[in-house]
Amino acid sequence: MRISTTQGRVRTTGWRHALAVLALVAAGAVSAQPYPSKPIRLIVPFPPGGAVDFYARVVQQPLSDALGVPVVIENKAGASGMVGIDAVAKAPADGYTLGLGNIASLAINVGIYDKMPYDPAKDLSPVTHTIDVNYALVVHPSLAVRTVGELVPSRDNVEQLVAWIVGASERIGTDDTTKRPTGGDQ
Repeated sequence: MRISTTQGRVRTTGWRHALAVLALVAAGAVSAQPYPSKPIRLIVPFPPGGAVDFYARVVQQPLSDALGVPVVIENKAGASGMVGIDAVAKAPADGYTLGLGNIASLAINVGIYDKMPYDPAKDLSPVTHTIDVNYALVVHPSLAVRTVGELVPSRDNVEQLVAWIVGASERIGTDDTTKRPTGGDQ
C-alpha cells in the first residue's frame, strides 16, 4: 500500500485489499455471533501525530465503513511500541482488537531486547502488509554534502546536522559506522 498526497488530500492505493483481508480474518475469529457486532479497537503502539498514527487515521473511516461498526483508535505508546503491541497480544482473540505495528514493534525489538512481554511469532497473527514508510536523512544546506559518503568524513560539523538517525530502532547497524570517522563516539 502506498500513501501519497495530491493537492492537500491523502490518497491511498491498495487499502481496499488490506481492509478486505482484515474483515475476512476478523470474521473468521468469531463464529458464535455475527461479526462485527460492536466497535473495533485499532491499537496504535505509538503516540498521536506520528507516521503510524497518521496511517491509522487514514484507514479508520474506510475500515469502519467496510465493517459497518465504529473503529476506535487507541494510542498506547511506550517502549518502542511494545506497550501497544503487548495490549494486542493479550486482548481476547475475538477480532475486536487489531494492532497496527511496524518493523520496530514486530521485528527489530526482538533483536534488541532480551526480554519482551510478547513473542511476535507466537502471540500475534499477521493479517496483511499495509504500507511502506520511507525515511530521509537531511542536513542543513550550509553543510554542502550530497551523499552519505560525503557526510561521514565531515562529522566534525555534527551541530549542523538536522537529523543523523531518525528514531531509536533505526540505529541498528549504524552505531559502528558512527564511530569509524574519528575512532570515537559521535
